[in-house]
Amino acid sequence: MKFIFVTDCPLYLGDDGKWYSPFDYATKLLIENIPEITEFVMWGRCYKNKSTKGYFAFPEKINNVKIRVSGPLQKKHSRLAWPKLMLTEFFKLRKEIKTSDVVMMRMPSFFPILAFHFRTGKSKLIMHLVGNAEETIPLMVPRFKWVLPLITRYTKIMCKKADLCCFVSKFLCNKYGKYSKNSTVSNDCRYSENDIVKSRETSPHNPPRVMYLGRLSSEKGLLVLFEAIAKINKTMPIQLHIIGTGPLKQELLELAEKLNISDIKWYGYVDCGKLLFEALSNGDTFVLPSLSEGLPSVIAEAMSQGLPVVATSVGGIPEILENGQAGLLVEPNDVDSLAWAIENSLTQPQLREKLISKSIELAHINCVENQMCRVYRQIRGLIKAND
Repeated sequence: MKFIFVTDCPLYLGDDGKWYSPFDYATKLLIENIPEITEFVMWGRCYKNKSTKGYFAFPEKINNVKIRVSGPLQKKHSRLAWPKLMLTEFFKLRKEIKTSDVVMMRMPSFFPILAFHFRTGKSKLIMHLVGNAEETIPLMVPRFKWVLPLITRYTKIMCKKADLCCFVSKFLCNKYGKYSKNSTVSNDCRYSENDIVKSRETSPHNPPRVMYLGRLSSEKGLLVLFEAIAKINKTMPIQLHIIGTGPLKQELLELAEKLNISDIKWYGYVDCGKLLFEALSNGDTFVLPSLSEGLPSVIAEAMSQGLPVVATSVGGIPEILENGQAGLLVEPNDVDSLAWAIENSLTQPQLREKLISKSIELAHINCVENQMCRVYRQIRGLIKAND
C-alpha cells in the first residue's frame, strides 16, 4: 500500500545526499502504527541545507517500508513562489497521487488542493486541518487574500469528501467538522514523552526572561508584545528572547530601538528537538500574543519545559490552556492586559508554581505519542475496514 503525505512543512536535502526534516518522530510513528504501508512518500517544500545538525534523516526504509521524499526544490523560503511552483510541479504531483492508496493532506495550503483534485476514487482521503485560513492568510500574506474564498470553499468540499478529517483543535472542528462525515480532534505537537522535564525551579532569573517562539510575522502579534515589554521595563527590567525568523524582523528591530528595548536575544530559527528545548528551558515565561491561530504547537512545546504560558484567547489556544486554568489568557491587541499578565507570571510565586505544575501535567497529555498515535490508529482502522 502506497501512502503519500502532502504537506506545507519544509524538507531539507543535506550535503550528504540525505533528506532531513524537523518533524522526525511523528513520521516514524505513522509508519510504525500502520503496518499495511509498503511505500511512504513525504511531499513538501524542499530546500538544500548545508548543516543537518538537529534534523532527522529520513531512512530509506523503516520496517521494510520504502521511504521517499518529493516536492519542489526551492532556493529560499518564499510563499510568494508557490503559484509558480504549483504549475511546474503539476504533473509530478498528479502522478504520485494517482498511484497512491492513501492520500493525507495538511491544510490550509496550496499543494493539498492540487492533491485533492488528482485523487482517484480508489484511494482513501485524509485531511489534516492545522490552521484557519480565513483569519491567518490576510495577516500572513496580504497580497494573497484574494484566494481566501477559494481556500475556504475547498476546505469545506474536502471535509465532505474526506474519509477522515483530523482537526488540531475543537475550534477548527466546530468550524469545519459539520461538513465532515468522520472527524477527530488531535493536536499537532511534535515533542516526545522523553522531552518533558520532570520539574522546574519556580524562581525566575534576574532579570526575568520572556520567551517567544514562532514566525516573525504580523499575525503573531509581536508589535503588541514589544509595546508590552516596553511598558513592563518602566517598573522592572526584563529580557526578551525571540526564537524564529520571518518578514517582520527588520520592523521589530526598528521598533525595539524606538521603544528603547535593548535587552533582546535573537536566536533565529531553531529546529524542534534538543536545541529548541534547551533554548526554551532558559526562559521564565512563554508568551504567544497571536491575532489568529488554529492550535499552536509551540505552547505545548513550552509546557514540555515547564514554562508558565501567557497567550491570547484566539482559535484553539483556550482549549490547550483549559480556559485560563493552565495559563493566563488575554484579548488580542491589548497591550495593558498583556503586560499585566506577563508581569504577574514572573512576580507571583504561588501563581508560578501552579502554572509550572499544570504545564508539565498537560505536556504529557499533548505529547506526540498520545496525540498523533491516536490519529494513526484511526487511519489504520479506516484501512482495515475497507480491506
